[in-house]
Amino acid sequence: MKLSTKARYGLRVMETLVNNDGADIVAISALAAATNVTEAYLEQIMPLLKRADLVTAVRGAGGGYRLARDPALITIGEVVRALEDNLEFIDCLYAPCGGACKTHGIWTKIYNAINGALDEVSLEELKTTDGTTCTK
Repeated sequence: MKLSTKARYGLRVMETLVNNDGADIVAISALAAATNVTEAYLEQIMPLLKRADLVTAVRGAGGGYRLARDPALITIGEVVRALEDNLEFIDCLYAPCGGACKTHGIWTKIYNAINGALDEVSLEELKTTDGTTCTK
């Protein structure tokens, strides 16, 4: 399974907000510069993060985004699921077949393992001591 650029860039944004002490408002232009992601693409990502209650938006002069909660209380899984359609990588996870096919159990096991691993890591763990952010 390969994550989309939306998920990878969204994690970069969240990392930038965490390393900006989480409480400060960061303009979208500053987020674009810090993450090496265009403002146009961030304008597609940020509403998804806002809808998932991961960031809050402040309008007007001096506006931008900040984390909606303490970074220790936001998991990587929440961020990725907000940007990857809940990480449902195969249609039969919740399809009408109801688990009748022989492969349903393995797909469910993989889905649960991936989500479990992502939910074990909080945004707090992305905090760096030097304030740098990955741009690759």
